Amino acid sequence: MMCPVPAACMAKLVALAVLASPFALAEDALRQRWDQLKRDISLLREQVVTGKPGKAEALLRLARLYRKPFKRGEGRASRYCKLQLAGEMKRVFGPILQRELAPNTPPPTSTEQWQRVAGGALTPAKLAAQIGEEEYAEFSKILARQGENGKGWTFDEFERAFRESPDGLIPEIVRQELVDLGIAIPVDLALRHRWLLNHYRLKPELVAHINRTLGDLDWRLPEAHAIYWATLAYREWRKSGDELKARRCERMILESLHAALRGGSLVASNVWDTEVLETRPNLNVVDSCRKAYEDYLAKYGEGTIRGAYGDFLVDAVVCLYKGGFRARAKEYFASAKTRCGSRVNGDLDTFVLKEIEAEIKAVSYNRWMSAVQGYVIHSCFSLANRRHEESAAYERTAKSVYDWFDRRGRGGFAPYSQLKANAIRYCLETFPPELSAALRRELERQAVANGRGR
Repeated sequence: MMCPVPAACMAKLVALAVLASPFALAEDALRQRWDQLKRDISLLREQVVTGKPGKAEALLRLARLYRKPFKRGEGRASRYCKLQLAGEMKRVFGPILQRELAPNTPPPTSTEQWQRVAGGALTPAKLAAQIGEEEYAEFSKILARQGENGKGWTFDEFERAFRESPDGLIPEIVRQELVDLGIAIPVDLALRHRWLLNHYRLKPELVAHINRTLGDLDWRLPEAHAIYWATLAYREWRKSGDELKARRCERMILESLHAALRGGSLVASNVWDTEVLETRPNLNVVDSCRKAYEDYLAKYGEGTIRGAYGDFLVDAVVCLYKGGFRARAKEYFASAKTRCGSRVNGDLDTFVLKEIEAEIKAVSYNRWMSAVQGYVIHSCFSLANRRHEESAAYERTAKSVYDWFDRRGRGGFAPYSQLKANAIRYCLETFPPELSAALRRELERQAVANGRGR
């Protein structure tokens, strides 16, 4: 008799890679590694801002710090650091307050969010000019009623309370008053702009430019930050005329884009549980990544990254296919057959299934089951966003992986329907409230359409 998966084990089963080992780092050691990484990043950021000698080199080192320690396959420490970064970044620029204040409007794209933040006032005086002197006077009165023993908040104290809030939102004690006054959005944008620029040294207008150029990156994950700092380093080295260093920056951007394609979109994370990290391919960058590879090859010759370009084409085919973009996968498949020779052959469906099988061929039971549930989670994420074809494609992939394992007689595991139900329950419990509600509505709609609903 097949045993059901205990609910308590769900968090560990949904991780795409279960990296438990006798040599796994203790929790204290993981925290120490993350703290050291943060210190290193902070020191380099300050070196860049103060304009000390070696600015260009510091920028490139910053980009590297966002690549190597977070690299896929580096183990539990990498996973832990990625979780902590995601937790920090989620507070800094998400959830953006405008989405709470305008729930019936379509959610802004990442680029639109960054453009809005770039318009936030950087000083109290500029905020007063932006919202009006009368409104700012009322805002000051609201702050004056807060604080311990009625001492009131200064703007700096209000800003500190904002940054220390668990979700990165205007403190609840004053939020509704600011909403009623009609200034919550500009105040929120001002606080975020100051937080990003003064603490993280990120210019939202440059972030928006990178997103417009390369496609919407997920700035909760390290690949986007590596691209940001490598872009600045590239500009510095070009100004100084050091083409070799500039080329290294181009290569860093290329590698980071490729990594973002593979897993640069965050689906779910929990900083309190190092096994809960779900990422999926970021298909927003597939075309810009291809262009970056082709530009690099044209500039520096076929012998430089030909193998890496072939790897990218294969990854693009598989990611597009699994995401439900069959026509585009077919286009990339044709290019891959031309570039990769005998490595890519047969028809599209057979090739993709073979690639997926190669990924799971030697994995353990836990990692196989996690992969199946990971694809179901991706399917739920797409469904909640009403991308129905993409959702169906991810579920087909989940079932194909399950069937592949089942055909090889590796029994003793839960039926597919149960794995799917567990993954759906996990999504409903873990997704942000807005996304969870959307998923529940879509699941109910599907149940009614299939004759299982009310």
